[in-house]
Amino acid sequence: MKLGMQKLRRIGEILASEVALEHIPGAVMAVGIGKEIVYREAFGFAENTDDHRRMMTVDTRFDLASLTKVTATLPAILILVEQGALRLADPVGLFIPEFAQGDKVQVMVWHLLAHCAGLLWHRKYDTLYASPEEILQGIRSEPLVYAPGEKVVYSDLGFILLGGIVQAVTGRTIGDFAASSVFEPLGLTATEFRPILSRFPNMAATILTSDSVSAEKFVRGQRPGLPCAVGVVNDDNARALGGVAGHAGLFAPVDDLIKYVISWIDPVNSLLSGASREISMRLHTEGTLSRRGLGWVLRQDDHDHDPTGDLWPMTAVSHTGFTGTSIAFDPVSGLWTILLTNRVHYGLHVNIGGLRARLHNVVAAAAVD
Repeated sequence: MKLGMQKLRRIGEILASEVALEHIPGAVMAVGIGKEIVYREAFGFAENTDDHRRMMTVDTRFDLASLTKVTATLPAILILVEQGALRLADPVGLFIPEFAQGDKVQVMVWHLLAHCAGLLWHRKYDTLYASPEEILQGIRSEPLVYAPGEKVVYSDLGFILLGGIVQAVTGRTIGDFAASSVFEPLGLTATEFRPILSRFPNMAATILTSDSVSAEKFVRGQRPGLPCAVGVVNDDNARALGGVAGHAGLFAPVDDLIKYVISWIDPVNSLLSGASREISMRLHTEGTLSRRGLGWVLRQDDHDHDPTGDLWPMTAVSHTGFTGTSIAFDPVSGLWTILLTNRVHYGLHVNIGGLRARLHNVVAAAAVD
């Protein structure tokens, strides 16, 4: 498979227009086949207020939001499976005592990865508890809201618990374990939780969120309640947990994400065994209305979490992040796309679902056998 550059130029036209219309502050997008990077460009602004304006560059680092789930927590769990430290079918209660009683005894590790454990989708624990320890205890004590395996409810709670399982097994936080077992082996030198701005000052700005500003529209120079955040995780619960969590908190530039995605496509450069990669991209939610692998979203997932539009092959997998990030790849053809935006810098009202789909359609249409 090859990609036609003439058709890929449409990416630049679309993103330049979105920036000019102030639908998004800026973006970095990369496209490739296997190990080959075919397209890699930056658009717009990393930060854009009346007080401060910085251009977006290809080395800008982004708050990955929920891409943390598939770039840190998923591979961490799979590595532990490969090491014989746990099984995907292990009851979560083996690692978290609160799950060793009542209906929670039915919840297995794979249920958490596939978002079908029966957990609540979200709660603002940062407003309910005063410390990370209290937040984690509150999450561990949450009752199930449906039977495990019955349906898919996308849940941050499940991946926070998975981070806790990594710590229970290894004695190390998800941040420390991922750094040594995932990021370092793959050469992801600019990927980290709680980023050190002095090392990599070029960060895409977001906002510090709260319920009171969730529908606020960005107006340049008039941003009451929308404080700019640079290098501080946008997710409230991750921030309250100290910036390191299984569901959010990771920061990275596009080049590190390219290395990570290639590790899922190219067996020579893979961190994980072929068996781990295959089982992660297999349908695990048959009998529900959703199409989920382990961590990954499969094509035509019913919850509109699939960003790949209309034309990508059914073998593709993907994931998105709330701040405006997404990755997608097809293990069969080797096609991959990474789109990083800081759309929340303009307020939480900005929805880029349609933009993601249009851009992925352009990429798929550029593919030539």
